[in-house]
Amino acid sequence: MKKFNPEKEFENLKKKKNKTLSRSTLSNMYVPLLIIGCSCMALLGATFSLKLTDDTKNEYLIKVDIINGNEDSLQRYVKEGAFSATVTSNNSFGSIECSSGELKYDALTSTIYSPYINKNTSCVLSFMDDQVKELKFQDLGQVNDELGLSYYYKADAKDNYVSLNNMIFRIIRINGDGTYRLMLDDNVLASVYGNSASYSGSNLESTLNNWFNNNFANVNYVVRNPFDAYAVTEVTGDNLINFSGYIDSYVGTLSANEMALITKDVENISYNVSGGMYLMNTDGDEMAYAYRDGEIVLVPLNTNLVVRPVINVKGNLVGDGTINSPYILEEE
Repeated sequence: MKKFNPEKEFENLKKKKNKTLSRSTLSNMYVPLLIIGCSCMALLGATFSLKLTDDTKNEYLIKVDIINGNEDSLQRYVKEGAFSATVTSNNSFGSIECSSGELKYDALTSTIYSPYINKNTSCVLSFMDDQVKELKFQDLGQVNDELGLSYYYKADAKDNYVSLNNMIFRIIRINGDGTYRLMLDDNVLASVYGNSASYSGSNLESTLNNWFNNNFANVNYVVRNPFDAYAVTEVTGDNLINFSGYIDSYVGTLSANEMALITKDVENISYNVSGGMYLMNTDGDEMAYAYRDGEIVLVPLNTNLVVRPVINVKGNLVGDGTINSPYILEEE
């Protein structure tokens, strides 16, 4: 019969306990490591999935022309989804208009944004020229032009006469840059449009340039400004922005949309010309725009019509602006 040895049994129990404790400790260590490992794998998987999803999104071009801003333009390629960017100006916010897509502007945060971009986006963001905003002209219409916020006189105005270089002009509008757009009030020129549906190189361009060189070639108050001379297919009179472009010149004549704007809802129009007068645009085919008998019409390019030169001047206007007391331009 085996003799019971208390000391030996106690040692055996200690060894068993230590083995059990060792296995338990190892097991407890493996559990957190396993959890951490799984979490890392899940995080890597989520990151890879997000990158994969982002890479499959389409990329679109956002192009914003900025008028009177601290920058001239903003152009950026973005992934489909939300978009925002900071656009600042020392002038007050005027408006934002888009020919493709849609953007909004928050004047409080100086942020241009869209909750969702899913196409190429092209817009014009205009800030008001605060110098022009201070001019106290009453009852003038407002519209964006290619330089900013423009103030225009309707075609029945009686207080927009200007005497300049022994000739009488009419103020058509105050441009977005603060200059004045003047149209000759006398019917002294006539021409056909030309042989092709393009203003550049046309008889109309030559007639206007010759007139300008004979009368204003050596003055400093006439400035070069954009003129809308591109072909147009629709005349709305709602906006002066032409997304097709402009030509820069010292002289031109009224555009079709400009004439539509100043004559819209006006009965006693003072710009009627016997036989009609040429406007600057063509239809891009074989016809040119003209203003005749109170309407904007298309005429053949070889039609002989009155031509009224338009120039842009800088300075201060002094006077009443009436036919009997026209404004006089004081040079800056």
